[in-house]
Amino acid sequence: MRKWIGIIFFSIVLIGAGWVAYLFFLKDYDTADQQVDEIVDSEFQVEVSEQQTKSSNDQQSQSSTNEDTSKDENLSVSEIKQNHQPAIDKLEQQAQAKIDELAQHALAEYQKKKNNGEDVSYSYFYQKYKEAANRLESNMDSAFNNIYSSMQTKLAENGHSKEAASEVKENYEQMKEQWKQELKDQAMEGF
Repeated sequence: MRKWIGIIFFSIVLIGAGWVAYLFFLKDYDTADQQVDEIVDSEFQVEVSEQQTKSSNDQQSQSSTNEDTSKDENLSVSEIKQNHQPAIDKLEQQAQAKIDELAQHALAEYQKKKNNGEDVSYSYFYQKYKEAANRLESNMDSAFNNIYSSMQTKLAENGHSKEAASEVKENYEQMKEQWKQELKDQAMEGF
């Protein structure tokens, strides 16, 4: 008898887990939303400024009187990082604005459905906004990788190891993880 109760209980748990997996991961919802697409798919406007690099080189070349000092014209690792920091800061600001806008849109859609008495499907919201967040992260990663590649190129051109930029990438990855956690917290509060 205990064996049959255990088998029935296990079957019910397995069916329930399968149903939840189906709702959240397999079922396709019509998640097309033009406003979400505009938020997520708009390009990040970041550009690495070469002005600081050029002015540093100009100042060094003007102060040098000997051709043997050409080694001094190389930028230091910290100068190269400083040259790229405004682009990274701008990317962070734009990403934060898009994340906030996406979260506000999700909450507004949820409240609208709730106020209209419509059925609110949490799996629909999960799938729709998880997909949008993944697309946004992909676009953000692409913009960051352009900045990061530029930084690595400048490091190599100035005789430094490309690995000197790894700290910047680690900070970026930590920032993304922090944003993901904040979004999860906001979602739990809003829903």
